Amino acid sequence: MRARGGSTVLVGVLAGLLLLVADASLGQPPGPIPPRYAQRLRMPIRGDDLQQPRAVVADPHTGEIFVCDGLRNRIVIFDEEGRFRYEIPGGSDFQTPIDVAVDPQGYLFVLGQVSGRIMLLDFDGRLVRGLPLEGLPEDAGSPGFASLAISPSGERLYLLDAENDRLWMADREGAILGAVDFTAGRTPKEIDELRYGHVDVYGDTVLVAVPSDGLVHLFDLEGRAKGTVGAQGAAECQTMFPVAAALDDQGRAIILDQQRALFMTWDLARNACLSEHYGFGNAPGAFYQPSDLALDAAGRLWVSQGFEGRVQVYEGARPALALLAAAPPAPPAPEASAEPSIAGLGTGGQEPEEPGAAALPPAEPAAPAEPEVATAEAKLLPPAEPAAPAEPDVATAEARLLPPVEPAAPAEPEVATAEARLLPPVEPAAPAEPEVATAEAKLLPPVEPAAPAEPEVATAEAKLLPPVEPAAPAEPDVATAEAEPRLVAGALLSVARAPRYDPSYAELAYPGGDVAADRGAAVDVVVRAFRHAGVDLQRAVHEDIVAAPAAYGIAEPDA
Repeated sequence: MRARGGSTVLVGVLAGLLLLVADASLGQPPGPIPPRYAQRLRMPIRGDDLQQPRAVVADPHTGEIFVCDGLRNRIVIFDEEGRFRYEIPGGSDFQTPIDVAVDPQGYLFVLGQVSGRIMLLDFDGRLVRGLPLEGLPEDAGSPGFASLAISPSGERLYLLDAENDRLWMADREGAILGAVDFTAGRTPKEIDELRYGHVDVYGDTVLVAVPSDGLVHLFDLEGRAKGTVGAQGAAECQTMFPVAAALDDQGRAIILDQQRALFMTWDLARNACLSEHYGFGNAPGAFYQPSDLALDAAGRLWVSQGFEGRVQVYEGARPALALLAAAPPAPPAPEASAEPSIAGLGTGGQEPEEPGAAALPPAEPAAPAEPEVATAEAKLLPPAEPAAPAEPDVATAEARLLPPVEPAAPAEPEVATAEARLLPPVEPAAPAEPEVATAEAKLLPPVEPAAPAEPEVATAEAKLLPPVEPAAPAEPDVATAEAEPRLVAGALLSVARAPRYDPSYAELAYPGGDVAADRGAAVDVVVRAFRHAGVDLQRAVHEDIVAAPAAYGIAEPDA
């Protein structure tokens, strides 16, 4: 009996311990689900693989994935499932892209390594303008940008400057609004050893990976410090060389460690490592010197590495922290003392424990910048109503992609008339019947007399319109242009990014006019597709109206 009683007591104690453990776990977030390796991004053409994908960005507005392939000097875009969509080649606008940020309208802010400049491109990859910084403090040297990111509203840019050890905050025009000083509280030796990874924005949090600290620094959208995450070291669940980070919808940080070749999940509230995944190797899912990480709204992780040009995809993570409707308003700037801070934008020269946030006013001046961009976006054919009769002319303009085709358009009716006039004396053709019979008899060997007649007729037809000779080779070129993958990709991209049907009238800039990227009608899809393939129909139609206004029933173009 005592043995049974002892067993009962033991069972009771164990049950009580289990209840205590269960009770202690109440209110704690559920443990992370280990992400599963899903695939590696592939290009559709053999031999055109990614070479050096230094940055990968998940567009929270469309789900598209942007990869900066520095060695091939291009930005490659994939859909949310990892299928290739199109690419933006570098050139005079940007060279060796190392990072990119996408705003809600689909405009791209591209950071190039060679020039060190930031360029604004439209969603087709055309240059809109450069972005020179204005308002840098006098003690700041020439910037050396390592990474950039954009706020959820698209009104504020975050520019990580490795040369000046600052995180600059700027509006869309490049005007400096504030700065975070990473030299605050550091010795000269520590400043000299500073190394930076990527800056990213998830929801209301800016994450800056500082590998030399072994930490990820967190800030709000105004640049105020929110703490750090990570624990520097080389042991399990320690951050040895973090180069990028993301936030999921449970408030957990996912940190990519380049030296340990893995990513980890961290609880921000407790600064505790919850799990780590994958590791060094060449097998699918493993890493060698990974460079960047992005988390999308479907819980997919996208990790890039330069070695073998890999961008690998992992499924099963928590979704990314949701976007905010707009950046929260900044509080009034703190009163500055007579002594400026090291950054020239700080809070009275005091050196806080965390990197100091600047105290310039918020991004109100950026608000009017959006209408300016929208104005620059413009539309193609002013009123939608007259666009209906203009469609055949657009088709004519499409057929005139090669210059020599232009005179061929008005000549088509003349060709028909000229063909009808090839044999003027049709009535006296009766005595010519034997010749027809002779022509029919040409099935037999004596074709010699008929031979000169054929080239003469062909010559007569060809001589009716002298410019037709160069137009002949244009026909296969037009067909080839229409079949070009960039044309198809441009049409698909336009449809994907313009879900709102809007045929309303709008005034357009010329040349290069377009409406806002998130709306449009059928004609906008056509125009955007051809622009993506390198052909501006707006310009072609305009020039055709100038050349032949009577064909359009107007006196002159409206631009």
